[in-house]
Amino acid sequence: MSNAPSEFLLLNRLLRLYPVKALRDEFQITGSSQADLIDEVLANNTASGITKFCFDSFNYTKQHVYIFDLDKSFTAHTFNDADFPYDVKQKAVTQNGGITFYCLPEIVYKVVLQDPYESGIITFYQPLKVTVEKKTLIIQFTILEKNPNSYFESGRYIHGKRLLDEATLKNNILIYFQKNYYTTVCDINRGVKHLWQSDEIDSKYVKFKKDKSTTTETMDEDETYKKNYPTEYADMMNRPLGKTIIKYLMDDGNLCENFSVDPGKGEISFSRYPISVNQVENVINKILSNN
Repeated sequence: MSNAPSEFLLLNRLLRLYPVKALRDEFQITGSSQADLIDEVLANNTASGITKFCFDSFNYTKQHVYIFDLDKSFTAHTFNDADFPYDVKQKAVTQNGGITFYCLPEIVYKVVLQDPYESGIITFYQPLKVTVEKKTLIIQFTILEKNPNSYFESGRYIHGKRLLDEATLKNNILIYFQKNYYTTVCDINRGVKHLWQSDEIDSKYVKFKKDKSTTTETMDEDETYKKNYPTEYADMMNRPLGKTIIKYLMDDGNLCENFSVDPGKGEISFSRYPISVNQVENVINKILSNN
């Protein structure tokens, strides 16, 4: 197993994080499988063109989103690309005078294989997006697989360990911004509950804190919480939410059909590919604008 992956291999693994639809739409290709499509993209595009696509199409990926409050409004002069802990690959100014930028930190897994026995490392790019404007810092990670089993022949993978986890990446980013700002987790309970009260969303799985206990409710099949338990729902609206799985009720495709939130931790997770490139940002903006 090579311990020094080529750029070709890294880009191949990077493109596997994107849905087939995004690849077809951007590169106007017609391969029948994801592997065929990726081979065609790699054969006909430069590395810089591929990474630009990955950043431009970032919101087509499955994601973990972390939201933080700043103690004062962000000013661009406090940010220096050269001092940031990860290489800034692409950057833009936001409408409100903030910045959005992208990084591709390399993530290494130590793995052990069998038939024959072999140990080594496998490396991936993990797309990372940071937006900071006004008093809000948003860190978004494309979700990598928990283990790289699918990158090896069937039955060979025994176990692996990720050497640089998402929590460490996030904490290093926070440490950087804490040179100039005091950061706190953004409690998004109010924004989530606003969407719930306006019947834009309901829940398949809900967790919330009572006076002396924590309650969870898992709904059957297509049932949702507010619809079936309006009295309990009304009481829950006065309590902090824990990790909750959201179902979008509108038929307009504006938000992701399903996503999860952990409001007290300022976290939103998208474990399925969005249908359009705008849906993830719409979820984040809708929650924050009503928070």
